[in-house]
Amino acid sequence: MAEYIKFRLRAAKAGVTMAFLALLGGLAERASAERGDARARSASAPATWEPKLSLNGINGNLRTSLIKIDKDIGSVYDKDQKLLKLDIKQLSATFKTDYYSKDAANATFLTDKDATLEYLGKDAPAANSDKLGGMSPQAFVQGDGGISTGGATASLGGSLMPLLSSADGTLTVSVELTKDGSAAQIVNNGASAIDWVTSAGTNGTINGAGKAMIPVAKGDLAGQVTIQFLPAVQSQAFTLILSAEPGAVGAAQTQRFVGQMINGDG
Repeated sequence: MAEYIKFRLRAAKAGVTMAFLALLGGLAERASAERGDARARSASAPATWEPKLSLNGINGNLRTSLIKIDKDIGSVYDKDQKLLKLDIKQLSATFKTDYYSKDAANATFLTDKDATLEYLGKDAPAANSDKLGGMSPQAFVQGDGGISTGGATASLGGSLMPLLSSADGTLTVSVELTKDGSAAQIVNNGASAIDWVTSAGTNGTINGAGKAMIPVAKGDLAGQVTIQFLPAVQSQAFTLILSAEPGAVGAAQTQRFVGQMINGDG
């Protein structure tokens, strides 16, 4: 009797082992079939796969237990599929709202090549960097020129006081105060003669390396004179504006001078 019971136990164990082997074989067969079917299906219409145990040849309590396990596996798989679909849907919405599509990115941003044509490089100079309102400097200043300013105080009967020189050095101006009034000495440092005309209606010529005295005001009175110098070069000109006023009250008789010379060569 004991030997018979041992035989039945061995037979039962062998049955269980064969059942699991059959189960694994069924799963392998189903997976292989699914892979073959998947390759045959169109990518535009993917099939839905669900885990399913093959229970062919399995009966009794083992089959009942495996059917329950199969249902549990299917239930877990369905829940995972729902969560996965939800995640994919949320990611898709995020991509649509937070990221640009290829076409939207191309329409919004420039490529490296287009950006190079549209904007300056890091060290590239602008072709119109020396222009104002699209106009070059020549549109505002014709030719070359300069301006110089100077001031000096001269005492009655004193020596000549340097005031200023033209920006190009052609003319030098000094001032003095005499009993007849204030005056300016103009020295022509060039080799050619220069004509001059004042706002007071006087005029004259300063030869090359020569000089001329031009009145500014009478006595110790305030006064102003504008002198236009006309070199032999027709496009060149110098303009001197010179003012004089009495010095401080109570001090020795003095005269303060302020001058500004503009020269241009068009």
